[in-house]
Amino acid sequence: MTSPERLRALAEAAARPGEAPAGGGSWDDPRAADSLYDRPAAERPRRDGVERDPRQRDGKKRRSGQGDPAQRSPAAEVPPLRPPDLFRRGPVRPRRHRGSRLIGLLRPLAAAMVLVGVPTALGAWMLTSPAFALSRLAVTGTERVPAGWVEERLSKLAGENLITLPLAEVDRALAGHPWIASVAIRKQLPDGIEVVVAERRAAALVPGPAGRRWLADGEGRPIVPATGGEDELLLVVPPPGLPGDAGADGARVPQVAQALELAAELARWKPVWAAGLDRVEALGEGDFRLHTAALPFPVTVRAGLIEPRASQLVEMLPHLATRMPAVAAVDLRFEGRILLRTAAAGQAAAGGAGPAAGDDATGRFIQGTQRRAG
Repeated sequence: MTSPERLRALAEAAARPGEAPAGGGSWDDPRAADSLYDRPAAERPRRDGVERDPRQRDGKKRRSGQGDPAQRSPAAEVPPLRPPDLFRRGPVRPRRHRGSRLIGLLRPLAAAMVLVGVPTALGAWMLTSPAFALSRLAVTGTERVPAGWVEERLSKLAGENLITLPLAEVDRALAGHPWIASVAIRKQLPDGIEVVVAERRAAALVPGPAGRRWLADGEGRPIVPATGGEDELLLVVPPPGLPGDAGADGARVPQVAQALELAAELARWKPVWAAGLDRVEALGEGDFRLHTAALPFPVTVRAGLIEPRASQLVEMLPHLATRMPAVAAVDLRFEGRILLRTAAAGQAAAGGAGPAAGDDATGRFIQGTQRRAG
């Protein structure tokens, strides 16, 4: 063991950096190191404020293979000691801060008020604010329907809240005008409405009460009485069984659509005949009598069969002009036959007499023409 004087000298030398320990020896002496570390940590000498382990250098030489093993003392074989860390603080569990229980209860209540109360307040403002009151009206698509008439019918809705205003009410306010086919209504926030009017298109004429004619659309619904400037429209006469005042009570005439399809078929096959077509009489069961300025007599046809049947009539027209000039009507409804009626036969049939000679002669003429054509 090292004497107390030796230890005291070592402590004084450690307090003076750069000097060797008193009594000889060096700081690398393992015996001095053992004697130093036998003392308490507070009394151990320090150099430059850092505690030094004299055996650390020898330990490094041993790990790197330097130094003579025979010259090292047994104490050098001891692994270097590491002084305990006197200033390390052990793991401490952080203290959990507990908030107020009242704040914990009020936090979800405040979130619910924000999620529900704000939208509710916003909705109430939009339903009661004058900024959303109806004050603007835009009308488009009117040609026969005056824009002033639309504005007058919708004037009673001015000041209504635009958000709660039902569009069906606007549609009902514009119902009743004969030229309005449909209405498209769009809201323009915050205070406007756009009305797009789709008007009916007059496609034909139908007979009305007291000999008047009514304008009708493509589906046969009467619109308004004709004013006399619609001569370019096709007159469609319904079958005799229908009332003569179909246009007065708004009754639909379904034969109008069929007559227009027949006129379109005639325009594709014979444009000259279609250009002079001015009247179509509906006979029922798809049969029609055509009156055109291109022929001196009316032609009775069946819908959908005008082209194959009338082709034979076109071949016969030169012969009819020379051999039978007094043809009153032509019937093309029967396959393989063309029936002609002369003016004399028509007068005899109107007077209630029996079959006239002209009927037999007409039949023989058609058959002879067909044989020559074949």
